[in-house]
Amino acid sequence: MSTIFRPKAENWCISKCDVEKVHFEWNIQQWLLVTSEGQDDLSVQFQEKKRPSVIWCVTLHNRKGHVTLGVSQPSRHYTDQSYRVEMTILNEKAKGGKAWSQTVIVPKKFDGIYEFMKIDKLLMEYQYMLSDGSVTVSCEIQYITKEESVSDKGITHCAQPASINCTNQLVTQLLNVHGRQFEAHKCILVSSSKVFEAMFNHPTKENITNQVVIEDIQPEVFHELLRFIYTGRLTSTTMETMAARLFAAADKYLLDQLKSECESHLLRQMSAENCMELLLLSSDQIHPADNLKKNAVDFFRRYPREVMAIDGWKRARQEHPNHSIWNLL
Repeated sequence: MSTIFRPKAENWCISKCDVEKVHFEWNIQQWLLVTSEGQDDLSVQFQEKKRPSVIWCVTLHNRKGHVTLGVSQPSRHYTDQSYRVEMTILNEKAKGGKAWSQTVIVPKKFDGIYEFMKIDKLLMEYQYMLSDGSVTVSCEIQYITKEESVSDKGITHCAQPASINCTNQLVTQLLNVHGRQFEAHKCILVSSSKVFEAMFNHPTKENITNQVVIEDIQPEVFHELLRFIYTGRLTSTTMETMAARLFAAADKYLLDQLKSECESHLLRQMSAENCMELLLLSSDQIHPADNLKKNAVDFFRRYPREVMAIDGWKRARQEHPNHSIWNLL
């Protein structure tokens, strides 16, 4: 029995598990040069000793001097179980030997599992570097190897965690986005979005079947929306390539924080592609108070040739011939 838990009830149960830890350190020489604007990404791979078939990849992404770190399993399309990943910048002078650290949970079967940790480069230039100008990145990965439940009746082995019928909110939800399948935990979706909360707290078709069909969001956009729901983070690449579409998806599911971050990015860095996408958003998706459509119209009036030169311009005219924006322009 647990030394902390002392049951007072007649019936009791303790669920416990064994955790395996995989530790990897990466020393990056000439940090300031490596992370300078214009440099390519860096990545290294390592193999688990106890599971030689499992290979991990640690990547340093450099986007115009904005540095992020991430991990993935390049040999798999998705993770076969959940992982706890802690990324740390080591520094002997810092308290506890850690100058910077972030932890994320990579859920089971989360397609494209890169989980990025943002680093403030300006701080790292002086605070995190070692005396030789290098930076050491530590990556610790934890996962469950064995689970069992000990109760007043003895030891009870559960075939899978989902068999513990505590609440239907623990059920894995299947989301079909234009034919591409995504899995997510119902409790995570409900706690993040009022739209999902209403959907799963009533006898809807989606709640009964545990399947949701989504036709108005592209799979790559929904993938990033799920990433944000689970981790609260976005990559710079995501913002540069799909901020407007992600803004519309966030509006649909009432994800205010995600919507706010997309809006801030679009206001700071309007582009021809973002401009076109924003102009096509309906009044239900973009409100006057958001100030985005006004900025998109102003951008178009300043750079009409750049906007009309993108690949999506002609297609937008064909697919949305009656859109009110054409009269405005």
